[in-house]
Amino acid sequence: MFQACSTTLRSLLLILCATSCSEAKDTGEAEDTAPIEVPIEEDEGCAQVELRFDGPEAPVVGDQWTLILFCDDALLTGSSVIRWAPDELGTLNENVFTFGAAVTGTLTMKVGTHTAEREVTVGE
Repeated sequence: MFQACSTTLRSLLLILCATSCSEAKDTGEAEDTAPIEVPIEEDEGCAQVELRFDGPEAPVVGDQWTLILFCDDALLTGSSVIRWAPDELGTLNENVFTFGAAVTGTLTMKVGTHTAEREVTVGE
């Protein structure tokens, strides 16, 4: 019985070696193992970062602007920070700004490292 098992094991080992081992073919040519160089383009940033809005051109108290930041006419997406001065200029919900007082102020929006601001005068 042990002899039959060892013969079977030897046969399996021979089959495994025959199927998994292969001879290396020498073609006389050296393999090119040098890394492939890929040119890296430098990010030159934005030529123009602009705070745009969707809403009335001349806002009055109660009007809303949806604020959007663009880099060279490309929409910037991701987390944003929106600030305004003075405080009574309005309130913010997501990226929708509602004007709250007839004042002149500044809206500032930042996405990533890109920042832009816009001065706005709100009518009554």
